[in-house]
Amino acid sequence: MEDVIVSTDMYLETRPLVRSVSVEAGEDYWIDEDDLRKSLEREQAIKNRKTMEGEIPKEKLRTEVAAPYKQNWIGAISVFVIFLATIIKEFPDLLQSPVIPIPDL
Repeated sequence: MEDVIVSTDMYLETRPLVRSVSVEAGEDYWIDEDDLRKSLEREQAIKNRKTMEGEIPKEKLRTEVAAPYKQNWIGAISVFVIFLATIIKEFPDLLQSPVIPIPDL
C-alpha cells in the first residue's frame, strides 16, 4: 500500500466555538487582498493630502519661531535696567558728585 500525504495547510480554516470571540478578534469577515491593499493605499493618500494642505513651509516656520527672540526690545531694555540697578546697588558712591574745593585767592 502507498502512503498518501495530504497537505492540510492549503485549505485549513479555523473557527472559534464562541461567535463573540471571533467578532472581537475581527475574524467574522473576509476581505480580498487586492481590495484591502487598495483601501489602505487610499487611506494613506487621504492622510498625506490632509497633512500637505495644512503644512507650513519650514523656512516660514523657522522665521516665525525666531521672530520674538530677534525683536525683543522690551527684554533688552529690562536687562539693561536690571544691570544699571545692580551697579548702583553695589557702588553707591558713583552717584555722589565729588566736592571740589575752590581755593581762596
